[in-house]
Amino acid sequence: MAIVQLGIQNTPRRHILSNSVASTWCHELALRSARMASFEYRLGDPDVKWHGSLEDVIRLDVSTVGDQVMRHNRRDGEAWLNELAEMLVGPLISCITAGVSWSNYEVEHRLEDTHGNSLLIVIKVSELVQGDRAIGITGVVADAESLDGSRSEAGEIVEMYEQLVELSPDAIIVHQRGRVVLANSAAAQKVELATRRDLVGRPITDFLEGTSASRTFERISTLAQKGAVTPPAETVLVTSSGRRKHFATMAVKTTWLGEPAFQVILRDLTDQQRANIRYQSLAERYSAVVEALEEGIIVVDPMGNNLAINDAASRVFGPALLEGKACPLLDENISVVIDNPGQIVVDGIEAQYRAEHPIMKALRTGEPETGIHVLLRVPTYEGDRTGSVAAVGLDGREDGQDTAEAIDDVMDLTLPECEAGSLRWLMMNCQPISRESELDASAVVCSFTDVTERRRTEDELTYRANYDSLTRLPNRTQFLDILAACLDDGAVGGGGSGSSVAVLFLDIDRFKIINDTCGHHVGDEVISLIGRRIADMLLPEETLGRMSGDEFAICISPAGDISSVQERAHEFASAISKPLTVSTGRRFTLSVSVGIGNSDRREMSADELLIESDLAMYRAKQAGKGRVEVFGERLRADMRHRVTVEEQLRAGIERDQLVVYYQPIISLEQNRIVGAESLVRWNHPGWGLVSPNDFIAIAEECGLIGSVGMSVLEKAVEEAASWQRKRLGSEVESSLRRPKAPSLADPNKPHVSVNFSAHQLTYSSTVGQIKRVLADKGLPPECLWVEITETVLLEDTAHAMSVLREIRDMGVRLVLDDFGTGYSALSYLKTFPVDAIKIDRTFVAGIGQTKGDEAIVKATIGLAHALGLEVIAEGVETEDQLSMLANLSCEYYQGFLKSRPVPGPRFRSLLSAL
Repeated sequence: MAIVQLGIQNTPRRHILSNSVASTWCHELALRSARMASFEYRLGDPDVKWHGSLEDVIRLDVSTVGDQVMRHNRRDGEAWLNELAEMLVGPLISCITAGVSWSNYEVEHRLEDTHGNSLLIVIKVSELVQGDRAIGITGVVADAESLDGSRSEAGEIVEMYEQLVELSPDAIIVHQRGRVVLANSAAAQKVELATRRDLVGRPITDFLEGTSASRTFERISTLAQKGAVTPPAETVLVTSSGRRKHFATMAVKTTWLGEPAFQVILRDLTDQQRANIRYQSLAERYSAVVEALEEGIIVVDPMGNNLAINDAASRVFGPALLEGKACPLLDENISVVIDNPGQIVVDGIEAQYRAEHPIMKALRTGEPETGIHVLLRVPTYEGDRTGSVAAVGLDGREDGQDTAEAIDDVMDLTLPECEAGSLRWLMMNCQPISRESELDASAVVCSFTDVTERRRTEDELTYRANYDSLTRLPNRTQFLDILAACLDDGAVGGGGSGSSVAVLFLDIDRFKIINDTCGHHVGDEVISLIGRRIADMLLPEETLGRMSGDEFAICISPAGDISSVQERAHEFASAISKPLTVSTGRRFTLSVSVGIGNSDRREMSADELLIESDLAMYRAKQAGKGRVEVFGERLRADMRHRVTVEEQLRAGIERDQLVVYYQPIISLEQNRIVGAESLVRWNHPGWGLVSPNDFIAIAEECGLIGSVGMSVLEKAVEEAASWQRKRLGSEVESSLRRPKAPSLADPNKPHVSVNFSAHQLTYSSTVGQIKRVLADKGLPPECLWVEITETVLLEDTAHAMSVLREIRDMGVRLVLDDFGTGYSALSYLKTFPVDAIKIDRTFVAGIGQTKGDEAIVKATIGLAHALGLEVIAEGVETEDQLSMLANLSCEYYQGFLKSRPVPGPRFRSLLSAL
């Protein structure tokens, strides 16, 4: 007899879906609720599979049931139930085994216990048929009294099952004999039907693509028994609108209303398919982008081997760069210098440093390492990796050689890419790829760019920013950095306890003459030769720099006493004064003015020390050039005075403290005032009336000369306009009795002369300001005379020529002041657009006393007249001087003989008196 298995049968499955579990649970619940037990037997199977429980069906005290079954103690109830099950279904199994066939079979058994209680049990059996052959039986055991009620309860159970299916988020259908018998709303939605009832009764082939249909039937044909599950598979469904959609499906063999059926669960893969396609497209694009990058990419595993490489990396390292091989950035046979302060790697990566290599560090910590500069010797494609790299630290000097020089010694940037032993700079970033469940990185993406050319450009730009291109000496910026470092060392006793630092500021005297007469190419050669001559004299404690054009500076640290520093200054001056010959064969003998600044164990900045030496050099030039001056207390006091004057002058300009005085200019022929020179005074509330000699030079140095000049111009033009208005009434009368007037000056239209410095003419706004002031004040342009000195002509010939011509084109007269005191005035008279010249007072004072001065005055007047210019003599103080000037046909004069400079109202009185 077969062994009967009672209770709920849980058949092992590889895949159990939640809906399948819910279905089994619902079935068992229905059996228990209806007091039923079902069974199934298949030929050849040693077991009868039961669902439900006979104990729930009988409802009798099984220990008192009559002789129809064996008596057993309740403690052995399982054996008793097995015997009862065997009694109920044993004959049926014997029949099916003997080949007896039937359509349906129903039998009743009545059980009675010793208490007189009885129970009618009904057994209903049907065949399990495959093709035309019976393969087993299936049936149900129930209490006859509850059988009628169980039918309605079964309907409720079916309804409950349908509700459970409906709640599933996945699409579920049950098909039987190829037609849908149950579906949920999710399934209807997936195939684009309005309700789930639209699916019921339709063949499943209506929704299966041809290939998917055949594969579906192949899969479910393998389900031999109830509860068997197909493995998940991809199926293509065709919706009611004809669209193709991809689903993941799984079929479970089951029964529906006692007949074999298949429950199918479908999960929509359309979005996933789209995502997969998009992912694949993105992956292909990403791969294409990575391959197209100029940046090399190498993915390194924790063992230091290449996981992946791109074409750019292969172009740098050659065909030997293969996946699975050691990463060349970690190869001990490649010489590498890694840009880490204090870390020098020579001829391969040192064993003790390997763990701190950026790649290995990123692998260990999981943190990115960025901005790593690597200098390596790129091998040939044949794998020749011989050679070495000198020990170079990128954070300082070694053996007295700075980084740039050391790299130049080992790096030939002109070698083509991948040539044997060529050195290349790489900029490398290391980005770790970490597993979600682990801290350590599973790989590192090393991206690197060949920045050899960029490094060379950066080095060149750095060099240009810090070194003079002509002499290759440190420029002002670099020199100040060096000087600051020396001062810091001196402050902490770096060059001896409390040692001082001295600066020699050298300026070549009259160097502009070389540029103007021989050209700038000759001037550059002279500067280069002088720089080399000074450099050849330097001691270890001395540093030379070029400040600008013809200026050099020497830092001495530590410096000895001031007398020894002065001695060195004279030695440099003496060396420079020796004749030098340029490539054209020209020989030059030059002198130099030297200023000395000394820290003198004081706390001071590099800028302050350089300024002191510059001021001392300026004083040396003022004292006659070719001298050596030390910045001392006198100069320091002068500097403080200059600072005070500058501060007060700025305030004075804002408060309109500048006033203008006027010194008459007289026509010798008419003995009448024809104009006046305007002379500025500073009416300081505390200092009184300050002479221009005490503040004009300072105004030029600190950039206030423009404001001072504009104030004087506006006031002088306004004053001259008032003179014109007063003279209009007497113009006709005086014109009838006056002699022939000179070409420039007219007593009836007295002019005003305004002095312009070389600095003022450098401003682009100067010409426009003159036009505006003349228009605003109503003064005719010919009544304004602009006086310039020879220094204007010497500063910037081309620019000065352009500005002066614009001024003269307005109708303004130009006068060359202090004629004869400069160096090149005669050569410029023919080219500059001046109308008159002023003979300097130093020559006028010598008339009647020295023959030399008389000759100069006579020659000057003759030269001016030959060039069509008129002459003004200044500083006339005696009648003899005036008489001689008249005999020499000088047109105008001014000086104390006629009048000192006077305020505007006093000058107007002088005009009225004539």
